[in-house]
Parts: sequence; structure tokens; C-alpha cells
Amino acid sequence: MNKLARTLLLLCASLGLSATAPAQADYPDRAITMLVPYPAGGATDIQMRSLCAVASRYLGQPITIINKPGAGGALGAAALATAAPDGYTLSQVSVGVFRMPAITKMPYDPATLSYVIGVSGYLFGAAVRADAPWKTFEELLAYAKANPGKVRYGTIGTGSVQHVTMESVAQQRDIDWLHVPYKGNSEVNLALLSGQIDFSSDGSAWAELIEGGKLRLLAVYSDKRARKWPDAPTLKELKFGISEQSPYGIAGPPGMPPAIVARLHDAFKQALNDPEHLKTLETLNQDVVYMSSAQFAEHAKKETARQAQIVQRFGLKQN
Repeated sequence: MNKLARTLLLLCASLGLSATAPAQADYPDRAITMLVPYPAGGATDIQMRSLCAVASRYLGQPITIINKPGAGGALGAAALATAAPDGYTLSQVSVGVFRMPAITKMPYDPATLSYVIGVSGYLFGAAVRADAPWKTFEELLAYAKANPGKVRYGTIGTGSVQHVTMESVAQQRDIDWLHVPYKGNSEVNLALLSGQIDFSSDGSAWAELIEGGKLRLLAVYSDKRARKWPDAPTLKELKFGISEQSPYGIAGPPGMPPAIVARLHDAFKQALNDPEHLKTLETLNQDVVYMSSAQFAEHAKKETARQAQIVQRFGLKQN
């Protein structure tokens, strides 16, 4: 190192600066990649594309969506484990990220991710075909109870909220039904419409099919009834003591500089409440579930512990 370089480093140290300060001040100066660990066209993909389109205007750079479905929504976090912590690779992060390390060995630690912001939560529900004989969720449960092993239901994967919720329902009512996992929402919808399964336990990807009269919503898993489908009771109302919204948000690789995290947080918070994005949430029947960077990190810590208990309770751990 020459004398000039040493002098500059000493100057930076004396002023409390770092060698990366100029880069952080200019951030972002190129496109950002957002990993969405679910298939294109599903509720998560639609919401994140809308949010990122608006956020890109506040950041002054495009945000490119890359879908990485699989592993219960944890492949985005897995990719973050080896990504540079420079703010140019981010991922949507939901409950699967906190659950999968308890199920099988994963290349990331939820505790080390750089949590940016919490943005929304899902509307989950149980739906059947419009011509199904069950008009209520209780009628479906009664049929399943009387016909062990006959009723088949589909979800986006083993260990998902949709799967665990229905297994909890089955456990409480001593029901034996068959879980059929699929890779994404569109596959679940297709399986239901074609008669491969009897009902779906899924997010609001069934919304258009319900509005189109092809499916019927029997119950929702949220704290309150859905605005668009007020006739469908909550699982709490049906005395199951279950409420699942699965709040989710955005995170980056471990070790992201606080200044970059703050820049991203502020831009995505503006986008979150932008009328264009709020219209998308209304279409999906989802709410804004805002969490600051610190709140999202604390949520991740608590949820990781809770999911480990769920995995143990339902025997989801893989060898």
C-alpha cells in the first residue's frame, strides 16, 4: 500500500467513514433483483410485482423479478446465503423460510438475514368446486369423518401453512384425509377443477375462480371474515382456535449495511401505501401488514421458534 492510500484510509477512519461509504451514498446505481420463491401468476407473485414496480420509481432503478418456486418458499432465502450483501439481491420472505430449517438442512440461518420490511399477509381458505355436495365446511368435515382416507385436499406443499392448518383441523376432529402437495397455486386450482382433489387449502389464488362461480369458499383462516366473501366463516368461529395470516416481507443477504437497509425500507414503505399497490392488495383481498426492519427481524425470531414447535408437533422433520 502506498503512502497516499494509507493516508486516505487513516482519514476515513478518523472521520468514521468506511471504504464502502461512497457506494452506499450512490445506492442504487443499477437494477435490483427480487427473488420471489413462488410460481409466476400466483398471489405472492402478483403482489410482489406490483410492489416492486412502484418501489422502482422511488429508488430510481428497475427491480427485476426472478421466480424460484420450491422448498416451501425457502429457495429465495437459500440464494441470499451466498449473495453479496450490497442491496442488489433481495427476496420475498414468508413463513416457509422460518419453518424449513426445522424440517431439513438448509444453507441459510433465518437469524442472520437482513430484514428490510414487512409488507402484507395472506388470506387463506378452504374451497371446493361449485358443484360439490358440501355447502358448508362442517358438511365437508362430517363427510370426511364418515369416510376415512377418502377426501383429498391440495396445497402448495408439505409443511406449508395451508397443509399444517388442515392437519390441525383433522387432529382436532379425528379426521383421516389425504394431503396432496403441488408446486404452486395454479396446479392446485387445476387439480381441484379437474376433480383430482376434493378441496383446496390455499391462498387467495382461488379468488377469480370463486368470483367466476367455478369454486365455493367454505372457510377462511384469518381473524375476521373476508370482505369479498362474508358468508365464509373463520376457523375461529368454527371453534378450531386457529388464525393464520402468515405475515411476510422482504429481506437481503446477511451483513447488509444499515444505510442500504434504511434506503430500501423507506422506498418500499412508500410503495406499500401507494394507491397503485393498494389496488392490487384489494384485488387479492390482502391487507397491509407493515413491519419496520427491527420489527420484521423480531417477528422472524419468534416465528422461527414457533415453526420448530409446529414441525415437531406434526412430525414434519425429514431425515
